[in-house]
Amino acid sequence: MSLAMCEQHKQKTRRITLSTVASKAGVSLSTASLVLSGKARQRRISEDVHERVEQAARDLDYIPNMLVHSMQSGSTGVISFFNGYRSRSVNDLYMDQLSTAIERAAGVKGYDILVHCDFNRTIEQIYRSLNGGRSDGLLFFAPSSNDELLDMLRHSRLPTVLLGSKDQTGTLSSVTDSMKQGLTLIANKLIERRHSRVLMLGQSSAHNDDSINRIQALSSILREAGIASEPQDTFFVNELDLPDFVVKLQSMLTEPNPPTAIFCWHDLLGYRLLDLCDQYGIDVPNQIAIAGYDGLHWPSRSSHLLTSAHFDLDVMASSSIEILIKTIRHEITSPSQLEIPSTLLQGTTL
Repeated sequence: MSLAMCEQHKQKTRRITLSTVASKAGVSLSTASLVLSGKARQRRISEDVHERVEQAARDLDYIPNMLVHSMQSGSTGVISFFNGYRSRSVNDLYMDQLSTAIERAAGVKGYDILVHCDFNRTIEQIYRSLNGGRSDGLLFFAPSSNDELLDMLRHSRLPTVLLGSKDQTGTLSSVTDSMKQGLTLIANKLIERRHSRVLMLGQSSAHNDDSINRIQALSSILREAGIASEPQDTFFVNELDLPDFVVKLQSMLTEPNPPTAIFCWHDLLGYRLLDLCDQYGIDVPNQIAIAGYDGLHWPSRSSHLLTSAHFDLDVMASSSIEILIKTIRHEITSPSQLEIPSTLLQGTTL
């Protein structure tokens, strides 16, 4: 690259300052600032000067430094989103719908969303990034109860709302689905259909608070109705383990007291199980009924619609944005815990 081209490249990449605009327009720095901040007419600056400054700004492609503006105004107009799972799978229907709902809800309120995607940093680095002034507040999605970030955020001044998880100390606001209500609806349907032995299918991973909590809650509800859930009837699997589970299920269906239903801690697992039941010749729901949680119809080869506890992700997103903005504006001074109502998505699997 020639020296002339290098200089031209530098000119294009160098940030234009307000001082440059003022110089081109032939006015003082303060006059240029008043014009570009919309205060020219209040200060009786002439139309000629007003037009010269605006034309200079257009010619130079001048954009005000948002960092400086946010420091002056005390607001960035940005909300951070951090995923407590610290991962994002390809074709993740749940996260795709949730993130879309959050973007819409924030946009209606005049906010942008900053999604944090680098999960390879230390806890201290992540915390500094979240609390470093780039956003006005934080939506923290589904942190586990022992997430180290939680304690840091409890002691910080960063407005924070947990989404999909509750703060066990009650320090941080949260928006969750009404898990007990949703599982009660599933339990009632199982009882109505006279299922007496229900298998529980959870997640075999370090981050599985939801998996454990849902299984324990449903087991408790069924136990109160006289349907005991034995420890050996709870399985923790991942997708790779699922075929082995289905082979075991085939054997269990021949026992004198076979299971008649399976609860999957979320719908993705339920639809993967449906695919395998079709593959292995297990008749759903006549041999085994299946229920899930979340109310999402994941892509599947099965013709079935999974019976599931459903809650509205749009309502969850808009509610969490509303609470966070009110916290940012000091309209809420104490933690708020909100539960989104659940309904039963009646499918063909129960």
